[in-house]
Amino acid sequence: MTSPANQPDQEPARLDLKKLRTINPRDYGSVFGFGALISALAAVVTLRFGPVVGGLFLAFPAILPASLTLLEKKEGLAQAVSNLRGAAIGSIGMIAFAAVGLVLMKRNPGLALLAAVATWTLVAVICYLLLRLLTRILGEKQYLPEIATQEAASVIEELRARGFTLGLAESCTGGTIAALLTEVPGAGKVVRGGVVTWNEETKRGLLGVDPSLMATHGVVSAPVARAMAHRAKTILGADIGFAITGVEGRPQKGQPSGLTFLAVACPDDRTLVRRYHHDHGAGRNRERDVRTALELIHKSLKGEPIR
Repeated sequence: MTSPANQPDQEPARLDLKKLRTINPRDYGSVFGFGALISALAAVVTLRFGPVVGGLFLAFPAILPASLTLLEKKEGLAQAVSNLRGAAIGSIGMIAFAAVGLVLMKRNPGLALLAAVATWTLVAVICYLLLRLLTRILGEKQYLPEIATQEAASVIEELRARGFTLGLAESCTGGTIAALLTEVPGAGKVVRGGVVTWNEETKRGLLGVDPSLMATHGVVSAPVARAMAHRAKTILGADIGFAITGVEGRPQKGQPSGLTFLAVACPDDRTLVRRYHHDHGAGRNRERDVRTALELIHKSLKGEPIR
């Protein structure tokens, strides 16, 4: 049976009113303004060419430019590219849906709806598979995660409020978490430093992780992540130690891509360990790992119980 500490962190859906303060009215205004402009243009197209063409215009152009502009600005290029793919697939499916429905609607409305849904599903699946095949043949650029410094600011603020210091040991993220945290003003008062232990030798020699632990459980494992966190805490003289070890790219030594273990050695000797295993591609895996690392450190500061 899997230990609860090694299970993925499942959070229930909840309303967080504190996040309302982070809303930028300008961003939301641009989104609604963009949507209103597209709707107005769609109305003109509908009056000129009919409701079918107008509906297709509303669906297709409204999604793609938004993905290219608003998402790129707010979430970064990698996220925009990912959303653009989904928008393109969905839009092509919607065109097929509308075309089939238009042909069959007068004959049999019920059959037309079923046929249109089936067509949309089939076209979307085919487009997705073709896109995956194309990216595999042509290759795909990988991006470092483009994460707003604001997401790290809450960790720095909480560390300062509680008077704690943080030491980090990063493997698969290659120092990205430390780089993001130290971009926050005032981070030098609470971040003691970070160690990048990219391979087994540096984990053993630099951090002092027990070689038998890695031999028994594997370099990417909960016990090794736990040991790395405690060693980072000790070596860097910090109140809190954080560690991450995982496989973000190609599978290694029988361990699948996307498998990641994160650990926090708390000031009160608690140790939080989390495991994530879904593979989203190397770039997205790192983005997930960085974001979940910040969340886990923040939870430890809030007194998150071990589950």
